[in-house]
Amino acid sequence: MSDNKEIVALVTRIVTELQRCEARKRARSENSQDGFRNAVMEILCLVIRSSVNPHWPPLTLSLRREDYSRENRYKPMRTSYRHLRYAYRAMLQAGLLTELRKGWFDIETASGRKTSFLPTQKLQATILNISQETRRSILKQAIGEPVIMKAKSGQRTVQKDYEDTDLTRKMRYNLGRINSCLARHWFDLQINDEEFTSLGVIISDKQDRSILDLSQNRLRRIFAQGSFELGGRFYGGWWQHVPKKYRPFITIDGKQTCEYDYSQLNPHIAYQYAGKVIGNEDAYSRIAGEEYREVAKEAFNAMLNSTTHLTRKPRKLDLQDKPFTWHKLREKVLIAHEPIEELFFKGLGLRFQNLDSQVAEKVMLSFLRDDTPCLPIHDSFIMHHAYGENLGELEEVMRRSYRSIVGADIKIKGTLVSWVNMQTPCYNGMEVIDPIALISGPSDFQGWWRRNM
Repeated sequence: MSDNKEIVALVTRIVTELQRCEARKRARSENSQDGFRNAVMEILCLVIRSSVNPHWPPLTLSLRREDYSRENRYKPMRTSYRHLRYAYRAMLQAGLLTELRKGWFDIETASGRKTSFLPTQKLQATILNISQETRRSILKQAIGEPVIMKAKSGQRTVQKDYEDTDLTRKMRYNLGRINSCLARHWFDLQINDEEFTSLGVIISDKQDRSILDLSQNRLRRIFAQGSFELGGRFYGGWWQHVPKKYRPFITIDGKQTCEYDYSQLNPHIAYQYAGKVIGNEDAYSRIAGEEYREVAKEAFNAMLNSTTHLTRKPRKLDLQDKPFTWHKLREKVLIAHEPIEELFFKGLGLRFQNLDSQVAEKVMLSFLRDDTPCLPIHDSFIMHHAYGENLGELEEVMRRSYRSIVGADIKIKGTLVSWVNMQTPCYNGMEVIDPIALISGPSDFQGWWRRNM
């Protein structure tokens, strides 16, 4: 439970209000009261974390009893199922929360959906009265198990328990260091308020969460098929879900950023794995020409990840208006990459992901000595712009890290974003000319300005 005085006072006040609404015939025992209070605290912390977003994105909560067993490594909250259920229902009854969609779980198919909810305007107003310092302190708290193993259970992929080893303990320790660094800094999206709000209400098609939730500022590693040699990429940061066209507007502590990525990462790893030379021609353009590079890239990676020969087109691959069928494109990939033909359709993509996740870990750890955050997006990294074109340090660290894990060189592409045009006479890019504007900020960027002052 938090020892922050402001949060403790708020929880005490809300628990008192909930007890009045409950109208229980018998008072809770001391232990039950502590459990109920702790559950209210956990829900409030979830809401407080969300309050960094002006659009209040939907929140999710598991109300499945099994998720809260003591043996569950992935326990979503530090509370019991019974106390959480009572606290959630009491907060609904008291008009502090509103349920968007009731959760469900089917035992036979092991499938389901978490309950989604929002704080009511009443609770939002209460939370916004908390000091910014207190809200940021809640945002810095560690959340849940960061090293996750997934495996098939029937037709569904589920989280799987595992025995801790020196390897898992080291990964968890390194993630703790990386996440502690991320927690000490602020990442934002420097777009106008209208765009920010519009983007914030777009809901991911896979979950009830918004694709723009600034409270999602921690990373976790997710491994696949019950093996620590498969997968292991870093997930969890909100910046990973932002559409590519918005990535140039990501800021770190209010400063401009740059993004550098590994050129043709999977083909380079695959050729190195097979002991072949990739050559100078672009690995994807050589398949069907530069015009169809992106669809060729999707096909290449689908064939590398698949464990079958993909006689049918991958579901997400769009070949509409393309001058070839799936079978023809599949053949083009095999012809263009004949030196590594034997690697396709063997599910090696996850093994290669494990290698690139090791590279990513090494890159991020390299900057911790200066308490400098490095935001991963699988094969690319976003940092303060000075580490890009000015110093060249990000590119050098990426090269060094790749060579130490894969044992070869690779091309790296860097993009230095342009200053955002504030469209206000008192601004020249981000250089403030009118000192009054430093306080007020441009009218259509008020949200970003307040969050980053």
